[in-house]
Amino acid sequence: MAKRVVPETARRRRRPTKQGQVLTHGLIVETALRMLHEHGAAGLSARRLGLALGADASTIYRYFRGMDDLVLAIADELFGHAVNRFEPTGDWRGDLRELGLRIHHAYLAHPQAALLTASRVTGRPNEVAGGRDDPGDPAGGGVRG
Repeated sequence: MAKRVVPETARRRRRPTKQGQVLTHGLIVETALRMLHEHGAAGLSARRLGLALGADASTIYRYFRGMDDLVLAIADELFGHAVNRFEPTGDWRGDLRELGLRIHHAYLAHPQAALLTASRVTGRPNEVAGGRDDPGDPAGGGVRG
């Protein structure tokens, strides 16, 4: 029998942690990025992340299906940094170069996260939006030439 999926709104913690913070998806990803920067990939675990957030390790699983899902969220965050305020010019070569440089810069800013995520395809909003001229256009198409 399939596992019952709890609706996303019901998964979220509403009570503050021991440190007085109400956890959010973004806060967990931000903390995970900081932990990767400070301790490397080997230092990222649900237990350590829970300790850093002042919450039980199992709390992470209210927001992510597993550590792999968290890694994909980290990758999407890096893409978000890369495509933030990117405006295509219409020159596909120039646009592709600009996107590549932006992703490279995001990876240089978070090298440990880059090691975990550079070879991953997330299919998440920031990654998908980076390849489209108009994120609202279902035909998208990306950089056109």
